[in-house]
Amino acid sequence: MTLLGENTLLDSTNYSEVVDEEPDACLFVDTDLSINGSGSLTVTGQYGDAIRCKKDLKIISGNIIVPSAVQRGIKAKNSICIKDGTIDVNSSNTGIKVTRDDDAEKGYIVVDGGNIVVSTGKDGIHAETHLTVRGGYIDIKKCKEGIEGQMIDILGGEIHVFATDDGINASKITNSTETETISATNNNNENENERKGNRQGNENTTGKDGSVYINIVGGKTYVTVDGNDIDGIDSNGVLYIGGDAQVYASITGGDIYGNMGVLDAEGSNSIVEGAIVIATATGTGMGGSMNGNMTPPNNENNNDNNNNNDNNNNNNNKTKRQGPENGNINDNMNNMKGNSFNNTMESTDRNNNTDSNMNKGNMPGGNGNMGEMNGMGGGMNESGCISQPYIQTTINSQNAGTQITVKDSKDNVIVTHTPDVSYSSILITSPSMVAGETYTIITGNETNTATASEACTDTINAPSVISSTDSSFNVTSYGHIIQPKYITMIILILSFLTL
Repeated sequence: MTLLGENTLLDSTNYSEVVDEEPDACLFVDTDLSINGSGSLTVTGQYGDAIRCKKDLKIISGNIIVPSAVQRGIKAKNSICIKDGTIDVNSSNTGIKVTRDDDAEKGYIVVDGGNIVVSTGKDGIHAETHLTVRGGYIDIKKCKEGIEGQMIDILGGEIHVFATDDGINASKITNSTETETISATNNNNENENERKGNRQGNENTTGKDGSVYINIVGGKTYVTVDGNDIDGIDSNGVLYIGGDAQVYASITGGDIYGNMGVLDAEGSNSIVEGAIVIATATGTGMGGSMNGNMTPPNNENNNDNNNNNDNNNNNNNKTKRQGPENGNINDNMNNMKGNSFNNTMESTDRNNNTDSNMNKGNMPGGNGNMGEMNGMGGGMNESGCISQPYIQTTINSQNAGTQITVKDSKDNVIVTHTPDVSYSSILITSPSMVAGETYTIITGNETNTATASEACTDTINAPSVISSTDSSFNVTSYGHIIQPKYITMIILILSFLTL
């Protein structure tokens, strides 16, 4: 479909001729669909979904607008690949979704560029298997859960998520099959059909062996979660933050690690050298106490001399969302279907984090065991390994929109961020920090000092893609990946045929 000029599709609230409850979308396609062009397409779904593709959907360019949808904004069965363009979705149900859950080679979403804005009553962007973001600008303004998939790779771009449940969530797909159709009389059953959109971290949905993961190694990711029983970045398997990624995550309630944590993982929970991470929480959760070579906040350092310098910080409004980045996007798209962590991850899944290890001073967060201080956090795994100097501390409660600025002893600004929600617990790590050095933390009119802790020295199993410029996989055509091992096989076959 090539878009020229302005195009509008608007369906009825009732379909008179429906066979096997299809069609059920304003724009319903029973085969592959590719959208490109310089024009715009406005689709309103008054009966069910706005746009539904029963196979593979590719958005190459164009301006796609979904002003409203009774169900999902954009849905495909096998895959959705977004190369470029502008997409604006408002839906009652999931904003952008792929539903195929019975084939590991399907059910994926790839965002390689473009400008995507989503406001929804459920999930922002939901893939059943693999979800990869390599570039572009994603702004999920309103949702229950922001980004969901079994395997999530964030390799570039800029992402903003404002959620009321989990900002980013990874869990193993279930054996249930989503009902692909709806009717005017079964809309009340939609919650049942969308069960997998509310994935839970139980035994059936975890993947500590690396089959379930969140891998953030590039771009800028901003996550804000305001609600009850929430997590910021929640992996029911492995969580890995590294490369040159910048991650800014905040939640109301809870703590940095553990149940209701900013960074929550059932398996290994790692931040490696090179990443910048600022995590904040209200500090009322049960997800693990401060652990490590920390200097408590020095509130006695507050004085009138700081007030004039810091008033500007206190008057800052909530973080303004920046426009799309214009940097070049690597043409080598990440493997969007089968890429997973090394299966030996389970053997290093903090099985060695006994009580003695937890007291080494190199593991942030407490162990969160039942019956101990800050318990009910989910057990020994409710902590993290940060392989570069970091600060984890608690300060007086700060209002939403109060800027955090960290300076070194030479008054150089190391990091700065303005959380959109109130906070008192802070985790800060940057490759610019030096262990043992004292840093000044300025929050509004309050000044505290803290000493950067030593890096965690535990062995961390890295994912197969560890940077935004990784070229481990090759692209033959947009949305289709050939892994290196298959390329080798093809070369061998061609060599044999030429003999």
